[in-house]
Amino acid sequence: MTISLVTYPIGIGTTLDLVGVSAMEMGGLTIIGSILFIIYFASYFAFKTWLFLPFIVAAGSSVFITFTNLLFENALTPKHFNEYRGLVLGITYIALGYYFSLVRKPSMVSIMYFLGFILFLGASIVLTGFKPNINVFWQFAYPFLLVLTFYVSVLLQSKEILIVGTIFTFAEILKLTSEYFSQSLGWPIALIIAGLVIMGVGYFSFEVNKRLIKQHS
Repeated sequence: MTISLVTYPIGIGTTLDLVGVSAMEMGGLTIIGSILFIIYFASYFAFKTWLFLPFIVAAGSSVFITFTNLLFENALTPKHFNEYRGLVLGITYIALGYYFSLVRKPSMVSIMYFLGFILFLGASIVLTGFKPNINVFWQFAYPFLLVLTFYVSVLLQSKEILIVGTIFTFAEILKLTSEYFSQSLGWPIALIIAGLVIMGVGYFSFEVNKRLIKQHS
């Protein structure tokens, strides 16, 4: 069954080529993704196994990416197009993770939360910009998003969210250190300060995991 799930795209792509639709262009890729989504979705309801769920998510994501690429194929791509698509996908994955937690699909919950917060926080930190091209709104909002991530990790009792939040907090500390303190304090002192702050965040994350997540798991 797993082999057939993987070989479906090849078969559909070959069929499209035979009827004159390029499987390598955005239109063809969108058609392939849509057909795969329908097949995987129908298979999930027919066989009632979670094995199809990652394929459903992957197919749906590919449709979103290829279709949005198709929309702007011959037009000027909006600024930060990929970053905002990452935000949309991230929020969607997080919502799916929450849904899977309600229907008791623990494996999918972990995957969706992990990937969702990586996409969400990753796109957000890129949107903050890099000196001298700083986006004031996202620069101001990002620390609150990190705090919200830690809060959600405790609320949902998710170690995956906590890990992602910790990693991106480290990234933000290093980013701010390089942008605002490396010149005034010098790299050695700035790195020492950043290291101490990262150690503090790491200890905080460890304590959150030990006291608030593990004891409820």
